[in-house]
Amino acid sequence: MDADAGSCLNCGTPLQGPHCHACGQPVKGLVRPQKNIVHDFLDTVFEYDSRIWRTLVPLYLLPGKTTRDYLAGRRMRFVLTFRLFFVLTVVTFLVLQWRLGDTSLDFGGGGAIDRAESVAELDATLAELREQFAETRRELEADPQRVYGLSGVIAAERAVVALHAHSFLGMAVLMALALGGLQQWLANGGGFLAGTFARLAAAAWWWIPIYLYVMQRRVYAQGWALTAVKFF
Repeated sequence: MDADAGSCLNCGTPLQGPHCHACGQPVKGLVRPQKNIVHDFLDTVFEYDSRIWRTLVPLYLLPGKTTRDYLAGRRMRFVLTFRLFFVLTVVTFLVLQWRLGDTSLDFGGGGAIDRAESVAELDATLAELREQFAETRRELEADPQRVYGLSGVIAAERAVVALHAHSFLGMAVLMALALGGLQQWLANGGGFLAGTFARLAAAAWWWIPIYLYVMQRRVYAQGWALTAVKFF
């Protein structure tokens, strides 16, 4: 039997808004007029599109801003950190594979995964890797107050910093490759445009170390000299 109109239909908790605060189920169900479903779908698409731009533009152009906002609790405006990292990593790898030819994944040159000759051996190796990751996680949970240098950013927040830095690296490589590709495409008869894209591609590669240095200084709020010592 359904819960009453003022309660969540999933868990029966009294409702206080458009979503149940206990289980998260929305009040709106899928059994609705088609125009309402289409309207909600378009809202979701364009809202997520705005989150993409609010994430990618400052992440590439403003070192440390996205990370500082995220650590300050302003998170809903951004794409999920790990999802952003995962997508950009996959896209970057695929583009590099396309541009450079066969770039097979290297698991350490002769490692256990490379030597696996059966599904059972591969499963055993992956189980061992999962145990190693679990052990690392237990160590971090046992000492969650590990800090970076003299700052107050704890280990969990360092993971966000690292994911944002690697996400930027993916974008930076894609941008540099795109500009370099345009320069090569315009090389024959491109004249001024070819030279312009060549300089932009070079600037895109130089932007990587500059960005990472400035990002590290802003996120950890340390001086230029101390940041330089840690950076280099």
